[in-house]
Amino acid sequence: MGQSLYVTMEYLREGDLRSYVESAGLPLQQRAVQTIASQILEGLCLLHTEGFAHRDMKPSNILIVSSPPRPWWVKISDFGLTKRLGSAQTDSGQKGTPAFTAPEQLGLASPTAEDTHRASDMWSLGETVFWLLTKVRTFRDMAALSHYISGTSKFPSNMLKERKVSPEGIDFVQLCMAPRPDARPLAFAALEHKWIADSAPHGAPSSWPAQPSRYACRSCRIDRWSS
Repeated sequence: MGQSLYVTMEYLREGDLRSYVESAGLPLQQRAVQTIASQILEGLCLLHTEGFAHRDMKPSNILIVSSPPRPWWVKISDFGLTKRLGSAQTDSGQKGTPAFTAPEQLGLASPTAEDTHRASDMWSLGETVFWLLTKVRTFRDMAALSHYISGTSKFPSNMLKERKVSPEGIDFVQLCMAPRPDARPLAFAALEHKWIADSAPHGAPSSWPAQPSRYACRSCRIDRWSS
C-alpha cells in the first residue's frame, strides 16, 4: 500500500481582511484597526522572537476568526516566504507583494540594520494598517515611494486625517513606515505605543492578560528581548 500524507488545517469561514473590507465597501473604523493591529503585533512578536520573519504581511494574509458583532480576532497566515533570521537559507528572490513590501526589499533604500527582515515586516504592518483605515495604498506608485524614501516628499498623512484617524494612530503608522529600517520599532516596542496600548484589552481573547508587562509580549510571555 502507498503512504498518504494528510495535512490538517484550521478552517476560518470568515475569510481574510482584504475580502472583508472590499465586501464592506468601506475602510474599517479606527477602533477596529487598533484591535487588529494589536493582535498582528502579538503574532509578529512571537514570530520574530523565535527567529523568523514573515516577509509577506498584507490584509489578504490576515485571516478572521471572528468579527462584529463578536469581538475582532485575527490570525496571521501564509508562511510561504517566511525566513529564518541569520540563517544561510537560500532566498527565493521573491520579495512579497510589491504594494506591501518595504522599500529596502524593492531596492529603493539601502539596508541599514544588521537584520532588516524584522524591520521589513514592520513596514508591511504599517502599510496594512494604512490600507485598513483608508482602503487606498500609501503611495500610488514606485515614484511616489521613491520621493518619500529620498526625503523629497512627506509621508501622506492627510489621507489618514481625512478618515479622522487620531494623532497617535498617524504617529504609529509613520513609525512603522520610517524610511530607514533601523528607525522602525521592533514588534515588542510597538506593542507599547499609545495607539496600540489603548486598544487592549478590547477584542482580545479572554486568555490574554489585560495589561502587558513593560518588557514582555502578552502572548508569548517573553521576559526580555534578544535582538
